[in-house]
Amino acid sequence: MMMHHLRTAVLQTMESYIRPEADASEKLEMMIRVHLYLSEAMQPLFYFSYMETKNMSKSQRDMVIADSDATEKIIADIVREGTQEGIFKNVSPDMSAGVIKAMLQEWYLKRKKYAKRDVSVDQYADFVQNAAMSFLKK
Repeated sequence: MMMHHLRTAVLQTMESYIRPEADASEKLEMMIRVHLYLSEAMQPLFYFSYMETKNMSKSQRDMVIADSDATEKIIADIVREGTQEGIFKNVSPDMSAGVIKAMLQEWYLKRKKYAKRDVSVDQYADFVQNAAMSFLKK
């Protein structure tokens, strides 16, 4: 139930902030920022869902993995859209999404590391956005 709530909240919030008329770079930047803000606001749930997956039954684990895959799919779809729009280079959308997702997970999994370095969620969001755009944009 908790995992379903988390997934629903994340997906609905991302969908509400990503404007359909925006270009792919704007969508990706917004998706990155919203995901990081949500993981900051709901850090215990994000961390718990990631760390406790190994202790769940196979069916529960499959659901959590599907939730993570849903976020990666959103990113990959935005990368595909950006490639079609001519904004992004022709790179693997799935691998790009995997790397961006890993950077998003880094924030809530290693939160103490960034707190010690006095890195705010805004600074981290800017960094991830810049890293993604420098790799993807033509």
